Amino acid sequence: MKFLLPREVVRKNWLKAVAESNRPEPLYRRFQHQIEKTYPNRFQPGALRKVERGDVANGFKILGRILWRVGVRSDYRKTFWQMARPALKSGNIEAVIHVGLVAHHLIHFARDCEAGIGEYSFYAEKGSEPTRSGSASEPARATG
Repeated sequence: MKFLLPREVVRKNWLKAVAESNRPEPLYRRFQHQIEKTYPNRFQPGALRKVERGDVANGFKILGRILWRVGVRSDYRKTFWQMARPALKSGNIEAVIHVGLVAHHLIHFARDCEAGIGEYSFYAEKGSEPTRSGSASEPARATG
């Protein structure tokens, strides 16, 4: 891809945009808006799909992992609970799972980019990206 600006300027601006937009507070604020204004208007499959017992059990396992990893162990747990508490009280478990999971990955993606690990940008030269060490199940922690 050819840019009008020098590659490093593009990368620096991209990194700034990723880091700022995926900080916990603005990210959860955007998701809260989606929960209130957009999610109620989504297509509801209703009777198109029968919910099986295994689906419910799997959903509770996922919810438990999100509550533990994000709601207890994360450094942005206060921000998470500002979104999750009202959603759980109103029975909107789907929103807690969706937002908790997606936000967790976006926050750690941005932190990995800032730390110079993982995929620095979608415009990186082939083979030039440093790789993240550690297991795939536990996100790398950015320092600083």
